[in-house]
Amino acid sequence: MGAVVAEFLMSLERQAETIEESNAPHLGTILLDLLSSWLTQALEFKANVPKKTRQQAMMKSIRLFIRQNLPNPDLSPPIIAAAHHISLSYLHRIFEQQGRNETVAAYIRSMRMENARRDLKNPLLRATPIYEIAFRWGFCHASDFTRTFRSFYGKSPKEYRSQKLSENT
Repeated sequence: MGAVVAEFLMSLERQAETIEESNAPHLGTILLDLLSSWLTQALEFKANVPKKTRQQAMMKSIRLFIRQNLPNPDLSPPIIAAAHHISLSYLHRIFEQQGRNETVAAYIRSMRMENARRDLKNPLLRATPIYEIAFRWGFCHASDFTRTFRSFYGKSPKEYRSQKLSENT
């Protein structure tokens, strides 16, 4: 149906010079009917997609959004829900169903920690201060970053960096 609508629009464009103005209301009605049919078909298709498939697609979109917005210290479940036009409770529900039994906030925190850990062991970032790496991944306070890093990896960011960089030399 989308191809029919597209062809009709292209035909109108090609014939624009020869179409009489008095035909505009009738052509507009035809276009609205075609668009209505196309949207109905699209909505019916979406309704026929299994719920689990829709949730998996939504979860992929959410995880991508989180990865793209990790540097933003304001990234939170309400912002994620709003960006995806879903309720906060639905966000939490699909995360529970699709996730690995972790909350949205825990997923954000673990992604930030993984990225920070990767940066800390990167020899090319040896001169980058630890607080700068923390800020790069959405932490506002170096002390919060250090505390969270220690709880994840069992050592401070400084200890971790020293160990990993000495292993590479």
